[in-house]
Amino acid sequence: AAATRSPAQHALRRSCARMNLLERNPIADLKKGMQRQGAGTRADKIRWPSRDPADPYLRVAPGAWVFPKADPFTPEDYARDDEGDDAAYFERHARFMPTASADASAALARHYDRHIKPDSRVLDLCAGAFTQLPLEWPLEVTGLGINARELDANRRLAHRTVLNLNRPPASAEPLRLPYEDGAFDNVLLNGGAVGMLTDPVAVFAEARRVLVPGGSVIVSFGKDEPDGPKQTARWRDSNAQQRMYLCASWVHFGGGGAPEAWVDMRGYDVSPGRRPERNLWKKMAQGAKAALGEEEVVYVLQATKGAATPEEKAAEEERQKELLLSTARYQVTKLLKSFVDELDEADRDAIVTEFALYVCGHPDEKLSVMQAINPTVLSGLYLDVERKCPEMSAQDKQLLVLDMLLTDYVGDPLDVRKSFLEWMLDEVTPDMLRSFLADRKAAAEPYALV
Repeated sequence: AAATRSPAQHALRRSCARMNLLERNPIADLKKGMQRQGAGTRADKIRWPSRDPADPYLRVAPGAWVFPKADPFTPEDYARDDEGDDAAYFERHARFMPTASADASAALARHYDRHIKPDSRVLDLCAGAFTQLPLEWPLEVTGLGINARELDANRRLAHRTVLNLNRPPASAEPLRLPYEDGAFDNVLLNGGAVGMLTDPVAVFAEARRVLVPGGSVIVSFGKDEPDGPKQTARWRDSNAQQRMYLCASWVHFGGGGAPEAWVDMRGYDVSPGRRPERNLWKKMAQGAKAALGEEEVVYVLQATKGAATPEEKAAEEERQKELLLSTARYQVTKLLKSFVDELDEADRDAIVTEFALYVCGHPDEKLSVMQAINPTVLSGLYLDVERKCPEMSAQDKQLLVLDMLLTDYVGDPLDVRKSFLEWMLDEVTPDMLRSFLADRKAAAEPYALV
């Protein structure tokens, strides 16, 4: 099997090994973790790698993650035994009873209580009929799931959206959650649903988009998950420790692989058996479950949205530029309406675009631009050019007036602008105007940005 792995997959396995996530013995995993921190290795000294009493369930600390440079996963990793229609499958297997035990649900609720602030806006992805967020908590919870009946049964949800996160293989449209950027403070993915996603990287990219800066994504899962036929091959063939790294990898590459996309990424083991138990009978029951290998496992992968990546910054700058251009075109169109009515649509649009681009390129001079295209100033200059050069076409007159305003009027102090108008009206001769027009046409195409 090793001979069939790609170099990227070998890198992934080496990363897992460096983080002890290929170990199937959790005690050995903990011993090695303590050795790296310089602690003892005797069984009675084994503790979680965290030394922070406020974070007692931490398993993988920030900075311990090691990822390959490129996404190593292939379509075969996301193959499933049942590739049939997801909506039909979950309609046949709709669940209206909790799939997790009361202890596991309580353990996850305690984790949420530590990490979700009151009055937060929470998005529950792959939501069903139940959630581990108690009704009395002051949260605004939006549920997105594939089964409408399950969502309707979930009393914790304030808003509901029916959507299949698994896009058809032939779909050319990328996944897009129906929410605005920065709409939520937390995004949850519970119950091992991440193991059924055929494109988890795209899902976490969208989760990052809808999070506010500083918001967190919280993914929970166990070692035995329902809906086995819908699990992807990579998830099905991984143990609980490896699944922690799988989730971390998908979240990481959902941010484009940029280190600044996600910060403070942590892995937790919040299993019920990890909680100190004072009741003797419950402690004995925990010990018996552990001895029989029946102990419930609840792992959590959590990451915080960091700064914008270079690609996101470039996209945001382009979006802001388009928004500014649209606003400027609207303003300029209103101011130039009476001035350009006699031109055809193409010429009028070209003039509006030229002024709007100038406004976008000189945001500090926006006030001067608006003053420059005051209809009174425009009309006065146009009438002066028309009086001095009646043979000019309307388009040439428009071009000449706009060019002179942009080059000799916009951005100058008030006294300079007054001097320009006086010079234009009193001293500029028809021959000078014809020369200005010829220079303008020779410099660039008509209506191009000066």
